[in-house]
Amino acid sequence: MYAAQADRRRFLLAAGSPAGAAMAFGVGSARAESKAPAGAQWFAVPEDPTKEQGRPVGADGGYGSRSQFETAVRVRYPTPNENTSWSLTPLAALDGNLTPSGLHFERHHGGIPTIDPSRHSLIVHGMVDTPKRFTMAEIKRLPSVTRKHFIECSGNGLTEWKKPTRKTVQETHGLLRACLSTSAGRPHLSHEPT
Repeated sequence: MYAAQADRRRFLLAAGSPAGAAMAFGVGSARAESKAPAGAQWFAVPEDPTKEQGRPVGADGGYGSRSQFETAVRVRYPTPNENTSWSLTPLAALDGNLTPSGLHFERHHGGIPTIDPSRHSLIVHGMVDTPKRFTMAEIKRLPSVTRKHFIECSGNGLTEWKKPTRKTVQETHGLLRACLSTSAGRPHLSHEPT
């Protein structure tokens, strides 16, 4: 009976509008998806959103998705091999000083690994009295603290220090914008050209 109700609703929705028909029967979904930036879903924007019903709560599967109006993406540094490269955070496109997880700088020497947390462990050994292995479940049971820290890769701008070849300040000097934005409101550079 539920299937019959769903089919009836689909038909009524489709009969009500061209957009409803496209949504109900999946027409144009590939075309609409291509408009959305990476990590987002495309949704038609009503003429006046205050006068139309929004999307159902949970329609995104319960995790949430990136807004279709957020367009910043990481840029892969041009190396001959796609699996051994790094991606640059679009610092100039960020608001504030928290980097969204999807825009973090990454460096990979053998591609991006797929790791199953249920089979992953952390081994602490070396300068300890007793070496230990911790599963992810054990680590998650430990007390946690949330802190805000500044991190930077030691290779930031590495390829540009001898002879700059890139076009933007971010690509040649890495975190220049971040340094400027954290200098008590007074932009200054400590780097002197040679």
